[in-house]
Amino acid sequence: MDLVNLAVRFLVELVGVAFIGYWGFTASDNTFVRVLLGAGAVVVFVVIWGAFLAPNASSGLSTAQKNVLGTLVLLIAAGAFAAAGQPAAALVFAVVVLINTALLFVLGGAALESVAKIGRR
Repeated sequence: MDLVNLAVRFLVELVGVAFIGYWGFTASDNTFVRVLLGAGAVVVFVVIWGAFLAPNASSGLSTAQKNVLGTLVLLIAAGAFAAAGQPAAALVFAVVVLINTALLFVLGGAALESVAKIGRR
């Protein structure tokens, strides 16, 4: 069950990236600004996630801290998607993120720590 929850977390992360990109591409009527915001927001999201929140990131954060901060970043993605005119989908996404995070804490971090160890080899 723990590995299934981690797989769901990975999918949620990918959806978060897509939501941030969607927000950026719909945030302006100017094509240049749309491309800049869409691509730029995705790059910033991915870099922050990879540097600080990924299981194998050596940011000095504990697994619990990464889970909490990752959840906040994903909820920001949900908010961006809602601001882009998709509030129902954003709400469903936010609920999935919160349930997934709760399960990460309830089920423990054994599988997540195993994934982090694989990345450090």
